[in-house]
Amino acid sequence: MESSEKPCDIRIPHNIKEAVTLILSDMSGRDKLLIRNTKKEDLIKFHLNWGQDVRNKCGLWAGNDELMKDAGAVHPDSVSAVIMEGIWEELQKS
Repeated sequence: MESSEKPCDIRIPHNIKEAVTLILSDMSGRDKLLIRNTKKEDLIKFHLNWGQDVRNKCGLWAGNDELMKDAGAVHPDSVSAVIMEGIWEELQKS
């Protein structure tokens, strides 16, 4: 997966829907196809690279409490997993 992280990206999402929209808007067509064709239970294989990008873009290590609360999780790793699954689910519709 390509990293689409941009320095000083100020588009910080406040809920899961905003996070899914933000990450999807920055994903390449190739990456969208890769995620769409991945089994949901296999998304964990993207935890280190894509998951890190999601955590950074969403300000999860910087204390994005609104997003953490919306995800119902207390750790950035868990929140990024919820976001990644949301992206996967959205891509299944297309």
